[in-house]
Amino acid sequence: MDEDRTGSSVDAGRHPGKQSLGDRKVVWKVLADMLKVVAEDPGNSVTAVEVVTRILTGQDPALSPLGSWNQDGIGRWIRGHMNGVPEDGGAESAVEYALGHLVLHNLDAIKAIERGANPKEVGLRLRRLVNNWTSLLLGIPAHLTQEAEAAGSD
Repeated sequence: MDEDRTGSSVDAGRHPGKQSLGDRKVVWKVLADMLKVVAEDPGNSVTAVEVVTRILTGQDPALSPLGSWNQDGIGRWIRGHMNGVPEDGGAESAVEYALGHLVLHNLDAIKAIERGANPKEVGLRLRRLVNNWTSLLLGIPAHLTQEAEAAGSD
């Protein structure tokens, strides 16, 4: 299968019955599940990031990777669209860096609610962040995510 940065293709022919790492809903759920783990046990944040890094770099046999995208392309894309990403370490270090930042946003959201911020507003802001990170990890330009949100879709 050709590399597809849009996240719209599914390699069902090669991996029947597996969910694809090219499916936006699958990637979104992986991220949301990670954030739930972090919210329930912040001390488990590093392990959660490590596990999700392995998933998103195509190392989970339960999910169908997108060929070279999950092995190399994702790391190049993140490095090209996010500041401060380490240059070494391949795709894993870039994904880990991006996930670490999302976890920090999640922990900040929890602290904001504890300090009295409106939980609904914080939740909406966190949902937008998860949407943006999903796009980042699928190679979808951020402006397309913002346009979809403005139109009312996820």
